[in-house]
Amino acid sequence: MIKFVKKIFHPKSTLYPLLLGLMSFLAILVSLLTLQEMKTQRDLSMQPIVRIENYDNTIIHVDSSCQEMIYGDAINLYKSNEISMIDQGFVNEKEDRWFALEMINVGKGAAVDLQINWAINYKYFDEAFDKRRLDKKIFSMKMQDGQILLTYNKCTPSNYASSSHSRNNIDISHLLPAEDQDMSIKIPIPIQMIKLQVALIKANWLLEGQTFENIVSSRVPHTFTVKYASVNGTTFEHKYKMALAISPPSQNIVNGKLSASYKNFILEVDIEEL
Repeated sequence: MIKFVKKIFHPKSTLYPLLLGLMSFLAILVSLLTLQEMKTQRDLSMQPIVRIENYDNTIIHVDSSCQEMIYGDAINLYKSNEISMIDQGFVNEKEDRWFALEMINVGKGAAVDLQINWAINYKYFDEAFDKRRLDKKIFSMKMQDGQILLTYNKCTPSNYASSSHSRNNIDISHLLPAEDQDMSIKIPIPIQMIKLQVALIKANWLLEGQTFENIVSSRVPHTFTVKYASVNGTTFEHKYKMALAISPPSQNIVNGKLSASYKNFILEVDIEEL
């Protein structure tokens, strides 16, 4: 066996050039695989992984001027989940990012050129309000050319109209890895989602009275897309569905009729990646 091996690897052997070429090929292959592994490790060290944190259910306070004013109420967020702890105060909707999603980068590299594109489900509300045939002096909704025109009662002789875009976009320059900075950023959620949700449940109560069937709102689904890139130019995109539901935290039976507060609602938020 030893003599056979020596014969094959002898420079004058006819198989020697073939074996030498094969060994060279294997050496090149190992080098290529090593370089590929090094590139993979380098890309992983530069790759951002942006994640959306879960949003805890909370209690909102709706400052209703009158029952006929179903849209436009001031909305506040309780700092405490205990509704009785009024001394905790409110976070007002006008304060920056009072209703927001927390975004964190769990990857190794920085995420740059972040874009968050909200697609509010205006079609759901448009169809829902159209079925209820509300008096236009109380509330009306019109979708036209990418704009949403809302006309609603302010508990005064005159009505008030406002408009908003059908899409909401947010741009952020960068988000550093959390392991380096121990930080996250908050992405504001369009307030129209909650305002229209509150308006829909109050419209049901105005037209039908409060019943066990309409005391809790349906879960209205919206979507949003998160786009970003790594520092080496690789792009990433994630799409999420966020469903909102509201319900009063307590109900009472008075003279055989259901009664719930117009002012306080539990806000439930479900988020899942598509």
